Amino acid sequence: MKGMALFVILLAVTLFTACQTNSPGIIEQNPAPQGTLNFKLDVRQAPQEVQAIEGYLANEQDTIRFQFTIADSYAVAEVNDIPIGYWTLTVNALDADGKVIYSGSTEVYVAPGMITPVYLQLNPVNGSLRIIVTWGDTHPDLIAYFPFDGHLNDRSAFQNNALDHGGVTFVPGKLGQAVNFDGIDDYLEIPHLDIYNLEEKTIAFWFYKNNDSIRETPGEAADVEMMVIKGPNTSLELDFSFHIGTPTPPFNMNLLFTVPAISNQILLREFDVIQPQTWYFAAGVFKKNKVELYLNGEKILEADSVANFNHQQYPILVGGVVPIGNAANRMFNGKIDELIILGHAADGPEIYDLYVNGVSY
Repeated sequence: MKGMALFVILLAVTLFTACQTNSPGIIEQNPAPQGTLNFKLDVRQAPQEVQAIEGYLANEQDTIRFQFTIADSYAVAEVNDIPIGYWTLTVNALDADGKVIYSGSTEVYVAPGMITPVYLQLNPVNGSLRIIVTWGDTHPDLIAYFPFDGHLNDRSAFQNNALDHGGVTFVPGKLGQAVNFDGIDDYLEIPHLDIYNLEEKTIAFWFYKNNDSIRETPGEAADVEMMVIKGPNTSLELDFSFHIGTPTPPFNMNLLFTVPAISNQILLREFDVIQPQTWYFAAGVFKKNKVELYLNGEKILEADSVANFNHQQYPILVGGVVPIGNAANRMFNGKIDELIILGHAADGPEIYDLYVNGVSY
């Protein structure tokens, strides 16, 4: 028995020694992958009682709270080192007493090793915060869509509705209804969103010139009617404008854009192509260092832009350019339908599909 006991002890010692010898030691685990969320909230329409913005992210394991910094027209925040996966995002707008007066929630996904931008908009009408999430460096394909079917609502995820100036009317359009401009004081204002300043985008719409003349303004070098424009006027502050020109038909089709690096503007102009009382589909494709102009699904002009475009925070105006008193000839007398902005530079087949089939995003 003693021999057997001794054998067992020796076996145990041998096994223990072998385990010690073969042990790989402490294994260092790789840290769990993490990501970053970058928040930007447009507070230009926020009521005065909004004094602070707070947010928190929650999942089954944790809650992360953070504060926004309010500066000028935006409230911003960035949260780093967030474990990847799905989180519930809640954003609250507070009054001076710390009471929640607006709130919004949605689900967000934190992607590993990248910054995920999250756009937010305050809607004081229904007491909510609208949250639009984009993944990584991507964004929704459709960043604005105005069908103008008896309303001025933006049917994209951004819901950035247009504002009426002058009392536009709705009339039969190319698809459903269209908005009609009287050429005197009617125009629409689409509030600025930073996503409208993408370097690569596509702007497209249907238009119809009501009458057979463009109002002449003494002292002006060119008589034109503005259809869609981003910028306060036609100076170097302009980002882009779609307009028609020449006093009598057939009118010229124009796309003008500004290149700050050369302190100049570039004009794409196709002469004598627009007849009154006829529907046309116009599209401008903005690529890095190039702009293309399409009419009725076909590319008619293109130009190199040399450098980046002139992005700013002016609204998009539809149907005219303000101040009206200084540029009376630039108000559009006609109809506009199906205005869309895509968050990418569409190619020829996609433009043609939009021309034939309309929006399918």
